Amino acid sequence: MNRKKEVDDQRLLDSASDSTQYGSVDIKEPRTPGQIETEKRQSDENLDNRPEKVLEENGSYTVAEVIGAIGFGRSQIILIAITFFVPFGEIGEIMLMPILSTRLYAEMGLTPKMESLLASASFFGFAIGYPFWGVVADRVGRKPALIFTHCWILLWGIMSAAAPSISWLIAFRIMYSLAGGTLGLLFPLYQEFLAPEHRRIAYIICCGIGTVSGKILPIALALPLLDNEDGSWRCFLLLLLIPFVIFIPLAALFLDESPRFLMNQGKITESKRVLRKIAARNEKQLPETFALVDTVEIGDVKPSSKTEDFSFWDYVIETMLDRAILRGFLCFLAMGLAAKFALLGTSFVKTEFIFKQGGDGSYCEYSGENDRHYLKTEDYLKLLMSSTIEFLSILLIIPLLLCEVSVRNTNLAAYGVSWITTLFLYFCPQLILALVIITIENIAITAASLIQLIGLSGILPTKVRATLFGLANFIMYLTLPATPYLTQHLAKWSQYYFTSVNLAFMTLGFIGALLIPRKLVVN
Repeated sequence: MNRKKEVDDQRLLDSASDSTQYGSVDIKEPRTPGQIETEKRQSDENLDNRPEKVLEENGSYTVAEVIGAIGFGRSQIILIAITFFVPFGEIGEIMLMPILSTRLYAEMGLTPKMESLLASASFFGFAIGYPFWGVVADRVGRKPALIFTHCWILLWGIMSAAAPSISWLIAFRIMYSLAGGTLGLLFPLYQEFLAPEHRRIAYIICCGIGTVSGKILPIALALPLLDNEDGSWRCFLLLLLIPFVIFIPLAALFLDESPRFLMNQGKITESKRVLRKIAARNEKQLPETFALVDTVEIGDVKPSSKTEDFSFWDYVIETMLDRAILRGFLCFLAMGLAAKFALLGTSFVKTEFIFKQGGDGSYCEYSGENDRHYLKTEDYLKLLMSSTIEFLSILLIIPLLLCEVSVRNTNLAAYGVSWITTLFLYFCPQLILALVIITIENIAITAASLIQLIGLSGILPTKVRATLFGLANFIMYLTLPATPYLTQHLAKWSQYYFTSVNLAFMTLGFIGALLIPRKLVVN
């Protein structure tokens, strides 16, 4: 799309964000969201055929255009390599707590309710952490927020390993979970730091492989560590902190702040400095003199009467009043609530089924509170095998990203397949078949969840992206503290209870996918 050479400098400085894959747009006159949407759809048709951008001396460019001209190289590889460890803090907790709570249920003689409370402890803070760290990221920066959250995780992870009693452990896991917004910070960073064609690589490696690896790590460490010796779980918790020990110094030394965030904050000189640093790493030369300009995104149309005291929170409210964003936001909430329950619930119920089957009865029957035993090596191997198979979700994610399958179609298929396969649990199949059914659901929802988060991050404007992304995840996580009760506790009585609750959430996700707009316009 042709960009006008002469623009109103004051209006450009008032504009708060740039488009990522659609280039810049004429912002001399305020436009409606419908007009912006039409322009972006027209430019999207020629996206794959556009020539490589050449930056000229004394030209005016958006940050997105400069990043696109720099291309993929050492800077992007460093970013992906460092942030590979980010999903471990949140996703690893999903598999850690079923293993830890089941272990302490036997070792400390916990009641089923106390076992579920321990499992819930790690998720109380997730709901609070997402919006809090989202605001921090939008006000202070993406890099500081990422480093602060991982330092917090490291501190309370060590305190958890040293907990003198179950009450202290529950308190420390709640504190740990207050940094639960780490994964939510990753998507805005990729959305702003990488060109559209390069984001796919980051999503596949970090959010695909990194997510599944985060699930497998607790199981792999449980095999040699969680033996019959009491107290071995402390060493287990300490070793799970290794990814964060690696991430923190690497991020402090080599991770750059988002140049789009800097531009949005009016720090044009710093934004240029980061862009030149990225270009130098990639062995590219930027013009000696060029201007950075902003463009308007969906949800970024401001009233002409806006005063200088127009606050950050006014901007948040204005964004949510955009009908296109609000409709998509609500649909993402419905799908996200279902996905969060499915991903966490299936992890708990797999562990519970294996635990019950290893006792005196079948996983379909009520086991009673007197059935207490440690999981054996073969039990952890079953968990490891079912979790390793989830790498197949990456094989789904790759074509979904490369072929740009819509959020709507991806989630309709994922929740539809999950709903049908879950029905078979009512027939109480053999344990192996039950684990296969649960794994199929997990694979489908893992792929759908990633597409959801990419789509949600994309429809939000840069200025409030991390804040609204965090708010959405806050709402999605509201059910998680109750998830251990709805899975682990109910499954002790009957797997039919869990199956019914699971089907209800799959229905919610399907409805959300059905109502989401067929074509989402990405900022």
